[in-house]
Amino acid sequence: MNKTTKKNRRVTISCIIVFALTGFFNYSEATQLLDFIFGISWSSGIATFIKNNTGEIVITLVATLWFEHVGLVESKIQDRAKREAMENLLDRSLESSPPHAMLHHCLNSLIGNHAANVVYGQLFPNLPSLENLDITLRASNSDPEGYLVELQISYECDSSQFLVGITDDPGYAETLMSMRFLNEIRVAPKGSLQTFTSSETLPISVDIIDKLENGSESIQRLIFHEIPALKLKKIIRKNHSLIDKSKFVVFEAKKKNLGASKSRYIIKGQQVNSRNEPYMFWMTDRLAYVRTINVDIDKLSNEEKRHTEIIFFMGSIEWASQIQKTDYKKTFPINTWLLNGQGIAVFWPSFQKND
Repeated sequence: MNKTTKKNRRVTISCIIVFALTGFFNYSEATQLLDFIFGISWSSGIATFIKNNTGEIVITLVATLWFEHVGLVESKIQDRAKREAMENLLDRSLESSPPHAMLHHCLNSLIGNHAANVVYGQLFPNLPSLENLDITLRASNSDPEGYLVELQISYECDSSQFLVGITDDPGYAETLMSMRFLNEIRVAPKGSLQTFTSSETLPISVDIIDKLENGSESIQRLIFHEIPALKLKKIIRKNHSLIDKSKFVVFEAKKKNLGASKSRYIIKGQQVNSRNEPYMFWMTDRLAYVRTINVDIDKLSNEEKRHTEIIFFMGSIEWASQIQKTDYKKTFPINTWLLNGQGIAVFWPSFQKND
């Protein structure tokens, strides 16, 4: 029962009591009845006082009810203002809070804190989320060994450390992704891990664009260094202690702090797929807001282009798209948040270059 309801009930009861007493004492036999019930002999004085001052009593009652009414109105106004303020605060909170924070709050209220932490940890790894993500996948038939696949990603992030994992085992890339501490993962040719020793030898480049307070932009290219085995062992989580560390290497780079709150990362990489691997794909390992996905297959052969298929796996947004003649360079607006494991894959039939 709220305060307004209690006040309404109190006003009603007061009215009934006052009017009942006033009416009773104006009854001619009231004094005899009181003398008989309570055994007193001075009730006639009380009755006479009430009879002679009925008007003043009613005026006092009306005044009391008026002030009570004013208090009720003010209380309602205050309650309404408080409710509107809370609604506005909730709206602002929902607008400004990231989706994963709201989801954790909802899970906590539904299934408890411990279970919420377990589910939340699976959905959202301990990695900074990516915002305003643009992806470009490009395939060409220009390499004599197979298909040259290029991937360019740009996004906003506030991370100061950048870790790249490289493996020469395509099947092991998923294991690296499940570790959930790497910013990017690349698959290199079999037996080539020992050739990666510095930034110049890596199959990836990372540029960072910072918008400074004076309105200008600063561009810096990250310089990578291989993480020593002992430091890598400390970085890897305890539940991943049984992974085969000989199947991958990890490189680290740290950006210079230029005072920008958020930086835009531009990651470029390429690899050569054999003729038995006529596909390219991108998949996120963390929460990411994707704006666009661009697919460029203009440099594949005509037969390959005509039979290319794009498959989106994005939860509720899952569909396959057949490439049309005018769509060899196609931009797909996404504009939604993706969870780890969601993304896009592009397939085409393998034909010889001279077909």
